[in-house]
Amino acid sequence: MGAILLVYSSGYSSRTDPMVHAQYLAARLSKDNMQIFTMPAPSFPLASLPATLFTAPIPETVDHVQIAKDCIDRLAANDVSVLAPDTAHWRDLLAMTSTLRTFTSGISAGAAWRDITTLHKPSGFELEKESVVVVRKGSLSSIDARFHFTNGLQPRGRCLGLVKIAPDVLHGEETDGEYKIWSLSTILESIDGYGDPDIYPPNLLGKGTLDPRNGDSHLEPSYFDALVVGLGPSGLSTLARLKALGVNAIACDKIPQVGMNWTDRYHSLRLHTPKAQNSLPFNFKPPENAPYYLGAEDLKEYYQSFVDRYKLADSLWLSTTAKHVKFNSDKTSWTVSLNQSGNQRIIVARHVVFCLGVTGRQARVPVFPDRDEFTGEVLHSVDYISASQWAGKRGVVIGTANTGHDVAEDMLHAGMDVTMMQRSRTAVLNVERLPLHQAFHKGVNVSDVDKSFFTNPLAIERVFMREVARQMALQDKERFEKLEENGFKVNREADLTQILFEQAGRHYMDVGVSQMIIDGKIKVKSGSPITGFNSHGLSFADGSKVSADVVVFATGYESNMKLAVSKLLDPEVANKLDECWLLDREGNPRGSWKPIGHLLTIVDPNIWFCPGDIGTSRFFSRFLALQIKAEVEGTPFRPYDK
Repeated sequence: MGAILLVYSSGYSSRTDPMVHAQYLAARLSKDNMQIFTMPAPSFPLASLPATLFTAPIPETVDHVQIAKDCIDRLAANDVSVLAPDTAHWRDLLAMTSTLRTFTSGISAGAAWRDITTLHKPSGFELEKESVVVVRKGSLSSIDARFHFTNGLQPRGRCLGLVKIAPDVLHGEETDGEYKIWSLSTILESIDGYGDPDIYPPNLLGKGTLDPRNGDSHLEPSYFDALVVGLGPSGLSTLARLKALGVNAIACDKIPQVGMNWTDRYHSLRLHTPKAQNSLPFNFKPPENAPYYLGAEDLKEYYQSFVDRYKLADSLWLSTTAKHVKFNSDKTSWTVSLNQSGNQRIIVARHVVFCLGVTGRQARVPVFPDRDEFTGEVLHSVDYISASQWAGKRGVVIGTANTGHDVAEDMLHAGMDVTMMQRSRTAVLNVERLPLHQAFHKGVNVSDVDKSFFTNPLAIERVFMREVARQMALQDKERFEKLEENGFKVNREADLTQILFEQAGRHYMDVGVSQMIIDGKIKVKSGSPITGFNSHGLSFADGSKVSADVVVFATGYESNMKLAVSKLLDPEVANKLDECWLLDREGNPRGSWKPIGHLLTIVDPNIWFCPGDIGTSRFFSRFLALQIKAEVEGTPFRPYDK
């Protein structure tokens, strides 16, 4: 019996023809009779990744433009000593490694940069002088700059680099005053001859590309380069970027109208972040007369206007549900069984992209004893629509993240007596103090801001955001104390990056409900866990009880898209896919926007996850689209795997 090699599926697969791929594997294996299986990449806590921010002051008198130019020139010359040896991080998004990688020390980053630069000889390094700025945030300071270059890879692409530069510091003391790069990000902007995922070609605006498929039955098989499953923000973003690159793509969703994935939820739903941050691609922002915090109807109208503007209607298969996705024996395509308003439809797609949100909408409902004794109503927020029918009744909301606050506010406005049940301390974030509020302001070019906002190495981002959270806690100290006086326990040491990438919640972006708690309009029960239901409400470990007519679980969703996707796949395929979300050993979201294929021995079978909130999926869908375009054109990316 041959040896068995277990390979972690971390996204570094070779995507090419079987013969070349066999050679790729042979170079790594010493015996012909080895059996190869993939295993999902294990998750690593963000806190385990080292990161240090430079605190050495940058004098006002320094020529920061010249410093930035010198550092970029050294990088272009393959002088990796310009990277701070112990503390530098390099995050690459397809530009140099042909995949999504992060190197978490100057030594590893320097070795990778040297390898790739020596082999492919990137060229045309040019500093964007007007981008150079000295950034000071509390005790932190850096010279930030952008530069442009051509990567020299195949496929060849135009790239953007971003650096943070600071004086080299050793053990708290300045060494020789030399400035070095401690954060480097490189981004593939476009591939030569393949279009730009951020620009929708004007020639496509006057026509559609496919016949409408809104619930119609077409029994003959059809072939597409890509099928996008899901038409929320990630699905619309992915489809639009694929179309911009000339990929023959369609998207399906069970909803009968675009945007109904918002309006089918609770009526009072509104986003808790600036409307510009919730834009779709191509710098197509919500209308100026839309509210700052977009509601469900606002989002539906905005999404429809996006579809109309970019002539996407013919590529949308609405009232259509994917029932089964089967990997074909040719190892390069999928046969997909669809249900269109009760009729069967079979298509073949070279690529299948799952855009189901970071959670996949699998409701998480805690189980408490004696549920049958309770005489009132119990539901999860996924089934909550409105509190209007419960006017004058008592409502309890279990959960104190964004949705819990929304439901509590809706109950209050409906005339209910409202209590929020808090299970653990909750981070309360003043939106106006967050960097995203400052970045995504009126008039901003969203595509441009994304390239700064979403590209920092996450370990660096975490340390920076902890400093931001510390300052916010000091500024909001009085408000937090008033919340605590009313029973709401505030997490004042919130790790904002960890919240977003590891917890998918446990925070409230304050759009007004905190003041309702402070004013006593919404009560809070905290400090004691629920022990079970009783006939009139809930019982707690401290012996207390809270009466209720309605209990709403605002307790979130199962946080792995793979759970939802696996139901559509054959088990032998589903069991070998990478996990979705949480972080890999380099600090990148697992299985996200890069190959997650199950057959390492043949070729990558072209199956993808596109998770994340609106902003995250908007930005990273561009890299997913570029990879699909390259593969369809016969020039697949070959990832750097050292």
